Formats: sequence, C-alpha cells, structure tokens
Amino acid sequence: MRKNLRGWLLAPLLLASCAGPVEDPSVVAKQRYLAAKSACEFRFPAAIVQQSDCRTDAANAYIRPFYRYGDLMTRLQVLRREWAVKVDHGKLSRAAFARLVAREERAVDREETQRNIDAGLEPAPDRR
Repeated sequence: MRKNLRGWLLAPLLLASCAGPVEDPSVVAKQRYLAAKSACEFRFPAAIVQQSDCRTDAANAYIRPFYRYGDLMTRLQVLRREWAVKVDHGKLSRAAFARLVAREERAVDREETQRNIDAGLEPAPDRR
C-alpha cells in the first residue's frame, strides 16, 4: 500500500516532466504583443491614431500584466496617441512622430532602469 501511494504521488510529477519545457509567460506575452503590433500596422497602414490605439490595446492585454511600472507605460501610450493625432491631422510628419516616440521610449527606459536600481532589482552602473 505504501509503495502504491508513493507511486500515485510521484506520477503527476513524472508526467509533467514529459510535457517538455514550460515557456516563461512573460516571454509568450511579448511574442503575442509583437505579433499583435505587426497586425495593427498591417490593419491601419495610413491611420496612425488607429495604429496607436491598437498598439495600446495589445500592450494592455499582453505586456501590462507583467510590466512593473504601469505609469511609465501609460505615459508613453498617451504621448504616442497625442502625437498620432497630430500626424493624422497633418501637423506632424511621420518622421518627426517616429523621432518623438523613440526619444520618449529611451526616456522611459532610463526611468525604468533607475527605478530598478533604486529598488535593488539591478546593479548600479560602474562609473569608473
């Protein structure tokens, strides 16, 4: 009886190991986000506001659940949409839009890094 019980307790562990490697949910989410982002660009090639809204929906669905700093994500989404409206109304070129988004993405990245350093989640850069 004792051997049977041990076998039943170990069986789920042994069967689970047969399923292969388990993918990190955040990695899967990022892959899904990138696919959704590409679909947004395909669906709305000329409408930057619609692309922006579509990307926001995709990011909120796939990235936000894993992203530590929602305020930074929201800030970038709001700015991207504001700039997209200007593009769609002819007040900002697509090239200028791309530059503004890239600049803000770098600023968000720097802020995220600093917050991670402050929280002890990553080491401070070596300033020798």
